[in-house]
Amino acid sequence: MIRSAYDMLYLSACAVNGFEADKSRIAEMELGKVYKVSARHSLAALTAHALARAGAELPAEWAEEQVKTMRKNILFDNEREKILRFMEESGIWYMPLKGVILKNMYPVFGVREMADNDILYDKAYQNEVLGFMLSRGYEAASVGKCHHDTYYKAPIYNFELHTVLFAPSNERFSEYYKDVKERLLPDEGKRFAYHFSDEDFYVHITAHEYKHFSASGTGLRSLLDRYVYISRKKELDFAYIECECEKLGIADFERESRALCLKVFAARELPELGKKERDMLECYLLSTTYGTLEKLYRHRLAEHGEVIDKKAKRRYILRRIFPETEFYKEYSPLAYKYKVLIPFVWAKRLFCAALKNRKNIKKEIDMVKKIK
Repeated sequence: MIRSAYDMLYLSACAVNGFEADKSRIAEMELGKVYKVSARHSLAALTAHALARAGAELPAEWAEEQVKTMRKNILFDNEREKILRFMEESGIWYMPLKGVILKNMYPVFGVREMADNDILYDKAYQNEVLGFMLSRGYEAASVGKCHHDTYYKAPIYNFELHTVLFAPSNERFSEYYKDVKERLLPDEGKRFAYHFSDEDFYVHITAHEYKHFSASGTGLRSLLDRYVYISRKKELDFAYIECECEKLGIADFERESRALCLKVFAARELPELGKKERDMLECYLLSTTYGTLEKLYRHRLAEHGEVIDKKAKRRYILRRIFPETEFYKEYSPLAYKYKVLIPFVWAKRLFCAALKNRKNIKKEIDMVKKIK
């Protein structure tokens, strides 16, 4: 699939830069494979746009994906507006995040796919927001259990309403964004709407990308998002950005990935890459939008010993069953405060695992056993 992944990269670059894809090159592509890899990276609608612009005939499922993505964007926009209007009228400060902003920077409406919408809001109004979402027919999949509340509603709606930007378990990032409202700027014409400065928005999406890249991995769309953002915001203060990324411990990642995105997306044809650049690019290409389980487990295993041997695997499994104390800060704040309750949390987790997650647990154990 690596060749098809590079074809996906080429088509994505054509789409965001307004280049017409070369018809002779398209003729050499295995379009069925290119579609599959594009779908895994949430880039099917974008690559479809590049192919259609070049006059290529799209397979039916690909053309359908393009229409579905546009429709989904329209539905999300309308639904999100209702949620934000409620917050505005209720005196709840809020800020749309990540893809909600980025999708409008792509050259054509509806080509940036969205699995969910993220909004940061004032945690003091969590119950009021819960009541509103339930009144609109949402299922509250998770509220007050982690750094974001998750709401679902058929047919496609998925909102992650953040009370903080990063989980407490990610200490460096959560500490940096602890008093996030102090960094925000008010939206013109609104009383309770806020936004990041251009530089702070870039730092946030880079931190979010790094969180995934360094754990389970992240797909090409993350790298493309930053290229699109940099291309639209031509006067970013990178001295400030580098200083803030240094505080977050991601300065090297930011510089290297920024250089890479500018190199691989700006030109019609992929330029020559050094070994380190190609290795980094293929980390993106060989992941999916939200990474791979194998990479996540490998990363977790490495935390339990420099060598991934049987001892490291045993330590990993024990930690999965009996997590370290910091785990409970997010998973069960009450048990974190009253440590005597932790054994009851173990029992609950084991019971739920046996009842609901046996297949996933077996899959994880089998994958961990295979990793060398």
